[in-house]
Amino acid sequence: MLLRVWNKIKHEAQHYWQGSKLLAKEVRISARLQRKILQGETLTRRERRQVCSSYLTSSSTDYNG
Repeated sequence: MLLRVWNKIKHEAQHYWQGSKLLAKEVRISARLQRKILQGETLTRRERRQVCSSYLTSSSTDYNG
C-alpha cells in the first residue's frame, strides 16, 4: 500500500516537473518570436504556427478566479 502511494507521488512529481520544463521552453521561444515581431522582422511559416499555437493554448485556459 505504502509503495503504491509512493509510486503515485513520484509519477505526479515527474509529470509536473516535465510540464514545468516544457512551459519554460515555450515561454522562451514565444518571447524570442515576439521580439522578432516588434523589431519588424517577418516570421517564417513555422514561427507563425508556433505563435498561433501558443496564443490559442494560453487563451483557451479556463481561469475560475
